Amino acid sequence: MALERFFGRYAYPDAFNQSFASFRNATYDKYNKDSNFGKVLRSISELRVYPHSSWGNTDSVPITLIVILENRNNREIKDREEIYTQVKSNVDKIKWVYPFSLHEEHGIHVAELIDLTALEYLNSYPLDLNSISYARRYTERHNTHQA
Repeated sequence: MALERFFGRYAYPDAFNQSFASFRNATYDKYNKDSNFGKVLRSISELRVYPHSSWGNTDSVPITLIVILENRNNREIKDREEIYTQVKSNVDKIKWVYPFSLHEEHGIHVAELIDLTALEYLNSYPLDLNSISYARRYTERHNTHQA
């Protein structure tokens, strides 16, 4: 918690970070590409994770990935099902490090912020993969300097 207060983000367990390394790399590689997954990434406002047990549980920590979308008018891909499919195909490539896994029934939740309850939002943790926020800032800065 001290790290979270200092850096403004939750300090995830190492095994969780190792699990998400491939997804982080995929987001970084595809964010600026003209691929379907690149368009999906640019349609996402925020990624959050909800652990279905304590982060420190050594038996099992099933995770739900909450994909919060930009407003429909601001998305490159409007169809939620297409976004879900693209995200799922990349999440399926994650090699989960014990005790973490994708929740069997509620592994990926795609929604706009308005669709979430306050409880869903507050009980989840921001998953800043660095690549999404960095890529967004880089793209905005790069496009501003070229204009």
